[in-house]
Amino acid sequence: MAAIQPYLKDYKFDGNESLAPYYTAYNKKTSKQVIVKYSTGSMDQQKEVYNRLWKNIVKARWPCINKIYEMFEPNVNIMVMDKNVSGIRSVAFDKVLVDILKILEFLHECGYLYRNMSPEHFMLTAEEYKLVVIDFKLARRYTDIKGNHIDVQETVYRGGDFGSNSQLRHMPEGRKDDLESLGYLALFLLSGELPWQGMSR
Repeated sequence: MAAIQPYLKDYKFDGNESLAPYYTAYNKKTSKQVIVKYSTGSMDQQKEVYNRLWKNIVKARWPCINKIYEMFEPNVNIMVMDKNVSGIRSVAFDKVLVDILKILEFLHECGYLYRNMSPEHFMLTAEEYKLVVIDFKLARRYTDIKGNHIDVQETVYRGGDFGSNSQLRHMPEGRKDDLESLGYLALFLLSGELPWQGMSR
């Protein structure tokens, strides 16, 4: 945390590092509580996704992604965003699935695959208790500006415990893979674990 404090002179950290790389802080001028995310890798991809989605969110008037206050690049990769009240495990199971399904539908309509399903990446907003996404590091465009399909395929598996079979096998991915990952998330929320957790790939 000491490495990023010089860039955030307007914010005071509460000292909690248990959620690293997410740190809780507040704005000294407004007293607004925020989350500061620090990454050693580039945030160019996430910045592109956030910018594109915000344009569509303004049109749709549906805030399904976390509000970003500041981004620091390229010298240091930091995002300052809204502090959320709780994770999705505190919400009714059926509501969580319906809301995430709506979020995935919105992302797909904007031309993106999410590809990073995890209970830690969905939070409730503190003000309106709405579900939002807080991480887009693996999101990829699957259509170009004309709506033509773009192959999404990677040689390194980064899908975590909720990754789809296509991700695991480094095969081309599509919208169905986000739905498959959502199914694994549903199983996890129901049972508290997945049969393959902890297994090597």
